[in-house]
Amino acid sequence: MVEVATGTWCPPCANADPAIVRLSDEYDPSRLVLLMYHVIWGRADPYENPTSIDRVNNFYNIDTAGIPTLVVDGGGAYTDDRLWSVGAYPSKSQNYGLYRGIIDPEMATGSNLRISLDTDLRPNTMDVSATILATDPVPQTNLSVRVVLYEDAIYYMGTNGEPYHRSVVRDMHQQRFWINMSETKTVTDSFGLVAEPTWVHNKLGVAVFVQTENKIPVSLPPTTILYNAEILQAARSDPVSPGISVYRDDTVADYTEPWERALSQGNRDFVTTNTLMAGDSGTTDIRGPPSAADLAAHPMVVWYTGTQTATINGAEQTLLTNYLANGNGNLLVTGENIGADLDSTPFYTDVLKASLVNGNAGATAVQGVSGDPVSGPWASTQLTFSGSSPDAVNPLGAGSVPFWYVGSGQGAGVRSDYDSDSRVVYLGYNYLEGSDSNRLNVVGSIVQWFDAKKAPVVGVQWPNGGETLMPGTSYKLTWSAKDVEIPSNGVDIYFTSDSSNPTWTLIASGEPNDGVFWWNPPAGIDSPLCLLKVVVRDGQGNAGQDLSNSEFTIGSPIINTFSVTLLVPIGSGITSVLSTIDPFYRAVWTYDPVANTWKTWHRGEPSNGLTSLDLRTGFWIDVTGSSSRLLTVQGVPPTSTPIGLVAGYNLVGFPSAQTTVTVGAVKAATGATMIVGFSGSASPGYTRVMADTEVLLAGNGYYLYVPVAATWTVTY
Repeated sequence: MVEVATGTWCPPCANADPAIVRLSDEYDPSRLVLLMYHVIWGRADPYENPTSIDRVNNFYNIDTAGIPTLVVDGGGAYTDDRLWSVGAYPSKSQNYGLYRGIIDPEMATGSNLRISLDTDLRPNTMDVSATILATDPVPQTNLSVRVVLYEDAIYYMGTNGEPYHRSVVRDMHQQRFWINMSETKTVTDSFGLVAEPTWVHNKLGVAVFVQTENKIPVSLPPTTILYNAEILQAARSDPVSPGISVYRDDTVADYTEPWERALSQGNRDFVTTNTLMAGDSGTTDIRGPPSAADLAAHPMVVWYTGTQTATINGAEQTLLTNYLANGNGNLLVTGENIGADLDSTPFYTDVLKASLVNGNAGATAVQGVSGDPVSGPWASTQLTFSGSSPDAVNPLGAGSVPFWYVGSGQGAGVRSDYDSDSRVVYLGYNYLEGSDSNRLNVVGSIVQWFDAKKAPVVGVQWPNGGETLMPGTSYKLTWSAKDVEIPSNGVDIYFTSDSSNPTWTLIASGEPNDGVFWWNPPAGIDSPLCLLKVVVRDGQGNAGQDLSNSEFTIGSPIINTFSVTLLVPIGSGITSVLSTIDPFYRAVWTYDPVANTWKTWHRGEPSNGLTSLDLRTGFWIDVTGSSSRLLTVQGVPPTSTPIGLVAGYNLVGFPSAQTTVTVGAVKAATGATMIVGFSGSASPGYTRVMADTEVLLAGNGYYLYVPVAATWTVTY
């Protein structure tokens, strides 16, 4: 757990924060939780709030020390300041090394708690449920759980010149907490979002941590007192998965983050791929490369190579080619020297659709092409860029030039449709690394062109067929949806109670794409023919949707025993015999006393040993919905039916039209000591012991308990 006190007005913070940003990207989010508290202390910072002031000034006493200040794990249970850093070096690389030296040793320290989070981001609220398990003894006392709402990857240019801000704390709630070993406790909380229209909901996240309120004073020369308060465990959740991934393919650690700044300034949701590597240092950042799974999770990848001459190696070329071929991926490749390095390779000609003209175009500006969907707005505008060796290129195949170098008129890049799902833009120069005032809009135009290619890919996850939902009970509807950009109000959810002739009823509209919605099915629905539909819109208005794979039930299920009284035609399967109540049943099962096992049949699933209904056997059936159903079976009446009974319980039918056969008579005929019948009010087993004077009736199933094996012959 890393907490940082900072400010957009603070000059030393501009040297500390980029190093912290890099660390936040490098460490797996399951291993490191970052929270940044902004304070003004008489200056200006739009991110300050009462929560941050209280945490910085009152809890840790940081206002006596100054900012930037970093504390790991609340200072731990130590009596010294080994987990603190106050102030910053002038060099960002030095600060990176300083912070690694504090954080890395703590990574090896275990915890006696585990925290798992469930979140539900709604248009007006962020709901949180934290499950906390004590895996070991918890000697720490006076504990609290803090639930934090933060906004990540946001842009504001303060007076210190550092505009890119991570994990900015927006609000914090506190609850007192206690737990014993092996206990599991759940903590719930909710944040209101209505009053904060400037927050970008797709960038909101939640952190939960357990901390002792027992503070240990720590002295910093000459007179500063800070307070250690051990954090036992922390977890974070970012409900909305970004559609854009940024990867810098070189090893220079210059802390400039040009693409991150441009995307965050446009309020775009993205993630930076940067894996912590063994050779990383303050001046070297090996970064990766990303895995195939990393790429596949994001429908747009920015891959920029900077000024290096050895650009995209063979393994990376294969990785990117497969990314485009295996889904709706969109690839932006940018950097100088790529053409000189890769010209005539299949990746350069077939994926980037480019042929190198000149490895040094000798230009410092580009302009757009009239009518081009990406660059048309800048057809008469010079866009300056940085670097010394831009590539001049010609398009191949269906590729088109989106930008020309000013002066020479040579192509500065290629855009193309890779296939029906994917698009590629290749820029042979370093545009974002410069200072052109149009950068934000140019990036936005590329993003929108990618986004327009295809509608979101949507998948309903639950309910997806076979489930039973009861009105008055809350259920977690889940789905997945991917696209370059999905607005924070881009999801609509519907259901129908009749899949054969669907009329879609709106459950919720304008939802964020967090993949979760808690729903209480409405009263009055009693149907096994229900489907869920999720419709998702991207930033360009394209809509994708998905339905449940098969029907589910809304309504209270009825559990019954039954038996078949007639000889049904040979070869008649379960669905044929039960056709008069189709589709209002979900499962049938019976007990095989010889094999000492249950045999089951479930709709839409492979049979587990039960394929037909025998008139000698009794069965259980799960009738979907809360209404009774009449089962009518056609067949030939038997003259008599011998039913073999094994010692113990036997689930049997009663293939007879007689209405005077008593329990006592069956006991006398079989040696049974107990007969058990069905009772709809005897939940959960739904059975009762029958009196000797009661009669057995056709169509019902019964348990006969016999101490020794016997044969019961039933006359029709």
